[in-house]
Amino acid sequence: MQTSDVRDAALGAVDQSRSFLNQQVDARTTDLGSRVNEVAQDLRGVSDRLRVNSTIGPAAGLVDQGATYVERIGAYLTNADSEQLLADAESIVRAQPFAVAAGAFVVGFAASRFLKTSGARRYAAGTTGSGSALAPAYDGSSYEDAPAYDGTPQPYGAADDYGSAR
Repeated sequence: MQTSDVRDAALGAVDQSRSFLNQQVDARTTDLGSRVNEVAQDLRGVSDRLRVNSTIGPAAGLVDQGATYVERIGAYLTNADSEQLLADAESIVRAQPFAVAAGAFVVGFAASRFLKTSGARRYAAGTTGSGSALAPAYDGSSYEDAPAYDGTPQPYGAADDYGSAR
């Protein structure tokens, strides 16, 4: 096999992968756009219900503005292809690099706090209740109930005062 044949095969594989990826992005953004449009429809329904109530009726205008904005996002996601999405994202990053960096920092910070909190919850759930391999459950006995330590060393595996091997 010649070098040019290998290069042509590699370029064909890259083009095929790029085409598949573009199709997947297009399908996902179209699906996301339709879901966003459903949210906009829900917001329109909320605004209609707010208009019925005289005390909070003026808020309906704000909800309508939000629904219009959400509809525009949904239409953009539904109609945009992967090349347009990439070009628009690139132009936003070029126009506002510090805003993008600040947004990435905020998202990263929020993700780290979420992971830290969820890890602490998993650890706490594993060490309470019936106990875990890391820490046995506290059985409620006090130190007064325990036998006194006489200071004599016991060999590994010797029976303690409770009759079980350590």
